Amino acid sequence: MSLVKEFSRLLVITSDKNLGSNYVPPDPSTIISSVTDSNHTQQVASGLYTQAQVDALRTKAIQYLQNQFGIDFSSGTPLPGGMILKDSFIMIPYSNVNTGFTKVCFDSKNPDRGATSRWFGAQFGELIACQASGTFSSGTHSGETYNAGDILTCFDYNLVRTSGHPLDANQEREVIWCCSPWVNKFILNSQGYKDFFSKLEAVDEEGRVGFFDENITFNKVVSTGEVFTATRVVVTWS
Repeated sequence: MSLVKEFSRLLVITSDKNLGSNYVPPDPSTIISSVTDSNHTQQVASGLYTQAQVDALRTKAIQYLQNQFGIDFSSGTPLPGGMILKDSFIMIPYSNVNTGFTKVCFDSKNPDRGATSRWFGAQFGELIACQASGTFSSGTHSGETYNAGDILTCFDYNLVRTSGHPLDANQEREVIWCCSPWVNKFILNSQGYKDFFSKLEAVDEEGRVGFFDENITFNKVVSTGEVFTATRVVVTWS
């Protein structure tokens, strides 16, 4: 019996955390710095990737970004830490590993993942920071606009079954390739925190393209002053 009628698969990944009453909201540059993986060091050290695989993923991301937005990082200026500058865009090695924090809450294809609460997310790839506002001049999205502070991403979203830390290539895992056909944005909310909203394409291991929607919000409880962050990732395949 199908668990979801409208989609062939529904995947929900979540996390919630109490940041305390002394939480100071970071600016986007601080957030980007916290997920920067200089020279993809963490990606290789995870045990999930060889250096050759890391290089191949970067090449794949560069080609995608050129096709979609006309940004050719292959002709960009190398910067320290493996970053690349091209016009008003910076490509930054990206890593976000959330062992025991960001978990698979529901997966209609694999119901045991949500039921056991033992699957978590590990993201590795590239983050592109827009440093100025403008219009994409070529590519599939030619004529569309971007603003300073906007983000583009291309990364592997590893869904990994918890079997100890650190990560290693022997762990059971699924890899979903995620890329931004649309810019992702930080939006200032009514309490002075910058929430993050992104929409991407998600390609599963069978090559099917799904829709990936992620919201990362910050909310203060007025009565206690405590700030909570909530992450909700919903991925659907038709």
